[in-house]
Amino acid sequence: MEQRSNGSRLATLLIVYLVLILAPVGGMLLIFNFMRNRGGDVIEQELELEVASLLSALSKTEFTGTEIGPMMALAHNDETRQIVAKGPKVVPILVRRLRDSGVHESTYIVFCLTELKAKEATEVIRLLQKKILEGRWLRRNSTLELQVRVFLTRADTW
Repeated sequence: MEQRSNGSRLATLLIVYLVLILAPVGGMLLIFNFMRNRGGDVIEQELELEVASLLSALSKTEFTGTEIGPMMALAHNDETRQIVAKGPKVVPILVRRLRDSGVHESTYIVFCLTELKAKEATEVIRLLQKKILEGRWLRRNSTLELQVRVFLTRADTW
């Protein structure tokens, strides 16, 4: 009878230990994980807003670089440097923006994707090239066409 009582006490102590010690730790881990994930969403949203702001500024910025006939081989400016400095995490944002951007912004997006060596954007850039060649783009732009060709040529080496 004495051993059952000790076994019962041991089981009770174990349950109390689990409830008082491990449950709060597990709860804290769940809270920490939830907060980390929410924080990640906030950081991603801030990044998207920052990139959108930079792209908006670029859409009003004249092309800079070397003129090659009717087109321009782009060079970095403050906004493109800031976008590229953010690294590969901006690639999905740039690809999403490319689908709805105008000619000027698209040119800078393709330039940034080239500088980021964003091989994962190749299919989207090929579709853009196809639209341009088929005349389904808003208007033809030699600088955009050059950036697309540069991207696709270089993408094969990344």
